[in-house]
Amino acid sequence: EDGFASLPAEGLAFRTVPASLHPSPTLMAEVDAQAPLNAETILAYTAQGFTWQATYRARLSPSGRTMDLEGFVTLTNRSGTDFPATTLQLVAGEPNQVYDPAPRDEDVPSSDGAIRVAVVSPEPSFEEETLSDYLLLTLDRPASVRNGQTKQVRLFGARGIPLRRTFLFTWTPCFEWFQHPATRRGVPGPWIPGSEWIRDWAMRRLGLDPRDPRDWERRPSLNLTYPEQVPQMEPQREAPKVILEFTNTAASNLGRPLPRGAFWMSTRTAEGHEVPLGETSLEDTPVGAEALLEAPADWLATGVRATHRWRPVAWDPEGLELEGESFLENARNEPAPILLRLQLPPGTTLRPPTRAHSAGPGSFDFELTLPPRGKKALRFRARVPRAVLPFSDEPSPH
Repeated sequence: EDGFASLPAEGLAFRTVPASLHPSPTLMAEVDAQAPLNAETILAYTAQGFTWQATYRARLSPSGRTMDLEGFVTLTNRSGTDFPATTLQLVAGEPNQVYDPAPRDEDVPSSDGAIRVAVVSPEPSFEEETLSDYLLLTLDRPASVRNGQTKQVRLFGARGIPLRRTFLFTWTPCFEWFQHPATRRGVPGPWIPGSEWIRDWAMRRLGLDPRDPRDWERRPSLNLTYPEQVPQMEPQREAPKVILEFTNTAASNLGRPLPRGAFWMSTRTAEGHEVPLGETSLEDTPVGAEALLEAPADWLATGVRATHRWRPVAWDPEGLELEGESFLENARNEPAPILLRLQLPPGTTLRPPTRAHSAGPGSFDFELTLPPRGKKALRFRARVPRAVLPFSDEPSPH
């Protein structure tokens, strides 16, 4: 009386079923018209089971100054329905799942009444449209996508796209000077007044008793050097990461919307052999925007190196001051743009004069260009508050 139901049963069959019951999922709609008429209708609904992903293949020139780029889209249909000759769109972003069909011009009927999802055809033309916070790409040719099918189609090809490179060094000084062999070889002595908190913290880290200052004298293998004798830290040598940048404009042989996706890189040797470089990722890049990529291989960084050194120079109950130096070398026969990012605890300040600009709490960026076969030393002096040092188990004085 209240409906039509079936209990689990082996081999259960029905002689008759209601007209409204269908053996497969079926979308039904009720139409309320004021009078009988013949009319074209558009049915819009949200279908589940569609996924798409953009993929890019970049071939860099041997110099790394330009690249050829191909774009592909892979669409997977797991909706349970075939979609023949369907008009398709790409939406770059993560739209809400509540579907609100866009208004259409009543004087322009749909040619196929298709459901709007996304895929591409060879060398299609498409228009970029801003849809709230999303990037909408409308493709010009219908495509057929069968249920269960995964389809990859080439979006575009572009050649000779100019690339700009920046060599990124990220340096985080190590504050546990007492762990270095040079410090272990130091001769113990009296501690600077006001620096005993550093001594006590370091002793606990080495398994010593700070309540008995003679403990570290009796165990020279775990020796501490008092701050006046803290030597310059052993140098930290670093190879850079390479940041690639290009502009998405017609002047750069692009000028088309680039949805977020995997970005594969390769290059060719002088003999013409293909050399894979690895994978990185590209974020949504509208026309006119700058695209930044972290190169997946270090071959572009060959010949550019940095050596970092630092030492504490002043101590007091509230913190310490340190001096640092980064010695940069460019062994290449071309200029090398450098970005040195210094990572220090939040609250750290650099003493003037300095050419660095802040990149966040405790983070400072130095930018320069090394000439071909050039060298440069960057020096700085920083004040690090005690509260943000890694001496968290030692309370501040009151």
